[in-house]
Amino acid sequence: MTHKKKYTDYPKSDLEAKNRYKMWKATDPYPKIETALLNSADIKAYVKTTGMIYPFDENELQGASYKVKIGGEVIFWRYSDSSKKKGLEKVKLNLEKNLDGFDLAPNSIAFVALEPCFRIPEYMALRFNLKIKHIYKGLLLGTGPLVDPGFSGKLFIPLHNLTSNTYHFKYGDTLITMEFTKLSRNQRWNNLIEGTEHSEVYKEEKIPEQRDVEQYLSKALSNDRLDSVVSSIPDALHEGKVQVKEAQKEAARIRRWSVGTSLVSVITVATLVISTIGVTLSGYSRLTDQYNAIVKEYGERITVYENSISELEEEIEKLQLELNELNDTGFNTSEGER
Repeated sequence: MTHKKKYTDYPKSDLEAKNRYKMWKATDPYPKIETALLNSADIKAYVKTTGMIYPFDENELQGASYKVKIGGEVIFWRYSDSSKKKGLEKVKLNLEKNLDGFDLAPNSIAFVALEPCFRIPEYMALRFNLKIKHIYKGLLLGTGPLVDPGFSGKLFIPLHNLTSNTYHFKYGDTLITMEFTKLSRNQRWNNLIEGTEHSEVYKEEKIPEQRDVEQYLSKALSNDRLDSVVSSIPDALHEGKVQVKEAQKEAARIRRWSVGTSLVSVITVATLVISTIGVTLSGYSRLTDQYNAIVKEYGERITVYENSISELEEEIEKLQLELNELNDTGFNTSEGER
């Protein structure tokens, strides 16, 4: 039976919260609270005694969850349009007071720090998700990331804006809702129920404390040799715009070329037609001359033949007369001799 002090008030400083956490990290102060999703009363009891969330605002507590505010570092990448530097640039902001804020650009990702420091006992696990109002804005966080038992430090949320809208966030805005689940009992936490123990050993997670967002990003990107996390949509849109501009230039060039080519084509076709007509007329004229020459030649030959035939007919007629005369003369002589 433990004699460690249980508290009825919230820690007044981060150091006090840290000391309470060290005291109760591996010992459950409320073993009679069931291993289940905690209700608001149990959440308050554990926060007060174990210091697992600091600072803690009781006004943000709901029936079975806690609304967590943003505060601290914000990191994102954007394309610079300045005349001195163009390309991808890393932006780091620090939200520390009420007027501090940032714009979450369309189709972008930002890594946003949550205000409290979380120190999670070994018998507790946390899950969180975006508040409903942010989900209906078209923002995306993911589905139920788990904060492991033994985690100690700040949490950083990768916040995606999947819309064409720009959303403004400021220090103290409630971004997520968090739920608390108590793990099944283990003898390590001195809360055994008699007769239910077993010999299995609890595996303790060795989680580095007080990591900042740069460490998270470095660890996540180092194996892939990357140094930034940006949405692919702006690149796709930029590439699309470039292609559209190139297509417009090409279309304009084709139109100019088409007009010029059309004129040249018309002139070429006209010249070809005229040339063809000229060639055709020239050929027709040559054929006509040849035809006329042939007709003339054969006409002259026919005339010669006709004249020759007439002359031959006259000769034949003369020879026939002479033959008749000879026959008459020869016949009479023969008769007289006989």
